[in-house]
Amino acid sequence: MAVVEKFKLILLVQNYIKEMLKLTENFPRNGKLVREELIKESFEILNKISIGNNSHNKKLKKTYADEAIGNVKVAEFLVEVCEENKYINSKSSYKLKNSLTEILKCLIGWRKSL
Repeated sequence: MAVVEKFKLILLVQNYIKEMLKLTENFPRNGKLVREELIKESFEILNKISIGNNSHNKKLKKTYADEAIGNVKVAEFLVEVCEENKYINSKSSYKLKNSLTEILKCLIGWRKSL
C-alpha cells in the first residue's frame, strides 16, 4: 500500500521530478552530465524538504528550506542550460520552469511561516 503524502510541497516536487525525468530521457550524449546534475539537484530538493518537514526543530526546518531554495535556483539554471543547448525544446523548458517557480513560491511561503 502506497503512503499518501499530505504536504503539498512534497507532492509538487514529486510531480516535477516525474515530469523532468520524462522530458529529459532522450538527451544526446553530450548533455548527459547536465541531465545527471539536474536529476541530482531535483532529488536534493525533495530530500531537504522531506527532512525539514519531518523535523521538530524550527531552526533546522528553516535551514533545510533555505538549502532547498538554493537547489531550486540551481535546477532553474540547469533547465536554462538544457534549453540553450537544445537538449530540450522551449515547451519542455517552460513546463519545468513553471513547476520550479511554483515550488519556489511554496518553499518561500513555507519558510516565512516557520
